[in-house]
Amino acid sequence: MKRKLTHNLIAFFVLCATALQSEAAGRNAAATTVIVVRHAEKATDGGNDPHLSDAGKVRAERLAAALRDARIDAIFVTQFKRTRETAEPSAAAFKAPIAEVSVDSKDIAGYVSRLVKEIRDKHAGGTVLVVSHSNTVPQIVEALTGVKVADIKDDEYGRLYIVTIPASGHSSVVAAQYGY
Repeated sequence: MKRKLTHNLIAFFVLCATALQSEAAGRNAAATTVIVVRHAEKATDGGNDPHLSDAGKVRAERLAAALRDARIDAIFVTQFKRTRETAEPSAAAFKAPIAEVSVDSKDIAGYVSRLVKEIRDKHAGGTVLVVSHSNTVPQIVEALTGVKVADIKDDEYGRLYIVTIPASGHSSVVAAQYGY
């Protein structure tokens, strides 16, 4: 019951963001929606680039289910298997392309800047899914909205942010959970 309620709430928030896009489009200025998540649970083997664990594979499927009405246009991942594997069920469901933006732990600010520029320049008015990491998700949300969000704990995988960037005015963010 809790999982269904969570999926319904996420669907509601995404539909609200999509409605804002449609309303803005009617005024010739479409909003951009960016959904930002951390990759799903990773396997304990695999060194610095592990695959998803079985639980992570289930969570990735649940992400796609939670976003079923989102109309994702593009998906961004990093060079690590766990981000791509988290995104693949959503990419298949939406027939959305997956683009890679590499992250370097020594230049996270540069990664965030490149990613945000790519979203703003090439996907304005669309809906984008970003699958990244616990140390980058809060920075991505802040760069898109100016809102500082809580750090993500190492064992936390279900947080989801829905960012709405209007053509003019202030961006907003909604935090939710998925994948129970």
